[in-house]
Amino acid sequence: MVWIKVDDKVRGNAKLRAIEKSTRGAMLMVWGYCGEQRSNGWVPQWVVDQEFTRAELRQALTVKANGRAPLLHAFGDECDCLDEQTWTEEMAGFRVHDWLQGNPSKAENNVHATSSAAPAAPRSG
Repeated sequence: MVWIKVDDKVRGNAKLRAIEKSTRGAMLMVWGYCGEQRSNGWVPQWVVDQEFTRAELRQALTVKANGRAPLLHAFGDECDCLDEQTWTEEMAGFRVHDWLQGNPSKAENNVHATSSAAPAAPRSG
């Protein structure tokens, strides 16, 4: 099981406070998808279509309450958090802003999954 990280100060996050409650809920579902699928913050179009209304998606793509980037990036956006991400036009979809700043990458999750699945060494004595 993969866990996503949510800062304990999330209730005071200016960007989340600047959007509607329903958009916050949709973002939570998207964060859950990213953790579950170990997608490094990439979200396919079908997930966005399932979780957001058009108005909610517009908020997630445009609100920059803290002067930085929005919650979601569309393909073609420019942001430092996208610089080292593999993202092609064929993939399309969206990316969660700064996902890898607070959450482990797919590779890190795979290492943890492998090490926790390894059998324990026998005890001597």
